[in-house]
Amino acid sequence: MVSQCLSQDAPEAGNHRFLVCGDRPYANKEMSDAFIKHYPEIASKAPTKLPGGVDSNGLPAGGCYAGDNSLSKNLLGMTYRGFEDTMIQFAESVKHLPPKSNGGIRLTTLKDKATPK
Repeated sequence: MVSQCLSQDAPEAGNHRFLVCGDRPYANKEMSDAFIKHYPEIASKAPTKLPGGVDSNGLPAGGCYAGDNSLSKNLLGMTYRGFEDTMIQFAESVKHLPPKSNGGIRLTTLKDKATPK
C-alpha cells in the first residue's frame, strides 16, 4: 500500500495511524448517478429507487460516518481521486467481466464480447 511505503520514509509519521479514505461520505445513489451519467447504456438497469430511512440525496437520515484523512495528506503528501472519477475507474475495470445471472447491473453483455468469425 502506498501509505505504508510513504510512512516509512517520513520520520514524523512515527506513532501515527493513518486512515486512508476519500474526503467525504457517499451514498449508493451517487454511485448509480455516476454510472448513469457516464454509461447511459446501463441507465435502465441501475437502481434509482431510494430505500426507506434515507433523504432525497440517498444519505441516511441520521447522518453518515466520515473519516479524517488530513494526517495522510499533511504528513505523507497523499492525494485522493474524486468520487465520480473513482466510480468511472471502477466501471472501466469491471466492464469486461461477464454479466451476472442474478439481474445485477451489467456494464457489458456477452453479445458485446462476441467476435466475428
